[in-house]
Amino acid sequence: MACARMVVGTYEGKLLGFDTDTKDTLTPRFIEPAHTGCVKCVAASGRHLVSGSTDETIRVFDIYRNVDVGTCFHHTGAVTCLAFHATTHLLSGSEDTSIGIWRTSDWQLLLPLKGHKDPVNDLAIHVSGRMALSTSRDKTLRLWDLTTGKCSHTRKLEEEAGRVAWSPEGHMHAITVGNDVHIYSSASGRVVRTLCHTKRLLTLTYIRDDLLATAGEDRVVKIYDVGTGNCLRTLEGHTNRIRGLSVASTGQEGALRLASASSDGFVKVWNPEDEGPPLSEIDTGDRLTCVVMTPVVEKRKKRDMTKAAMEAALEMEKEDQEEDPKEEEEKEEEEKEEHPMPKSRMGKKMVQEMTLPHAKRNIPPREKVRQEEEKKRNRKNKTGSSTRRRKQEIGNRKQEIGGIGSLSLSLSLPLCVCV
Repeated sequence: MACARMVVGTYEGKLLGFDTDTKDTLTPRFIEPAHTGCVKCVAASGRHLVSGSTDETIRVFDIYRNVDVGTCFHHTGAVTCLAFHATTHLLSGSEDTSIGIWRTSDWQLLLPLKGHKDPVNDLAIHVSGRMALSTSRDKTLRLWDLTTGKCSHTRKLEEEAGRVAWSPEGHMHAITVGNDVHIYSSASGRVVRTLCHTKRLLTLTYIRDDLLATAGEDRVVKIYDVGTGNCLRTLEGHTNRIRGLSVASTGQEGALRLASASSDGFVKVWNPEDEGPPLSEIDTGDRLTCVVMTPVVEKRKKRDMTKAAMEAALEMEKEDQEEDPKEEEEKEEEEKEEHPMPKSRMGKKMVQEMTLPHAKRNIPPREKVRQEEEKKRNRKNKTGSSTRRRKQEIGNRKQEIGGIGSLSLSLSLPLCVCV
């Protein structure tokens, strides 16, 4: 049974899908030639999987059913970043300097956000869904109010910022600037921590509020304690620069797992709590650019259970309908002999209503039903006889009228002739 689904993008425009189980083994699931250009970014939420490329399109897939949903067209430049808010909305950033807000129910563009003067590098949505951060080549960090669709604050930076990420609870956010990571307090907007590296950083992600993972051209994944700024673990294994990191709840008892994708073609799954070798890895043979890992929620069991319950109820109703009336009479007589009090009959009725939710309630005794049927028949006979009498009377009247008319005609004809 799959616990999480991992999708990586390649320079050749392909999407590669893998499943992870409780033993942290990677199983290839699909290969999709999604784009005609390099895949720049991937994102997933629930059943939705989206990918952006240099071909200026956003491809949408349903990863539960493995179905191609369609393509979104809006940007006039390469799509550089994608981010979901829950499963209802998607934000996309592009080299055309704009950010698009999409509705996932019908994949319509709700509003384009404009403000950056150069291509958008990355964006991140606050856990509340009301704010978003974006970085750009124009050396600015912008805070967007998603309720109004306007930029509420712009911070000028000394250097171009690359990646940006909110902490899971939204109290802090981090950006990569060259070889360093600047961690800001969301309340004060000031830098509370700076993490220095020897080479350029290409990706980062929060594991928890107190743990931050970074990677880049130094070919290793480093996990930091945000509170102290100390490097807790260094995960080594890749032979080329690491282009993407992603965290998801998977493994045994919902443990956190960290996925990394590198230009060396390897996808690796790590335990962020242990400084050991990767739990699993696969050589894809492609140059990888990005990765996303999302937990799989199995809903088929519930559907199967509801179907089985409905089928069982229908079978019970059919069996009750197929029972002979003679057998029912015999059962009732036996029950009367065993339980002469009327309470037993009511008890049986209540049991029937509980076991068969679709059965009719307040069922009258059979004698009353027979009496009502006889009354209906008598009424029909009475109404039939009365209608017959009325028809006979109308026919007699018509005959009388017809006779008078014929007489008048017979009398009038000879008079006309005589004239």
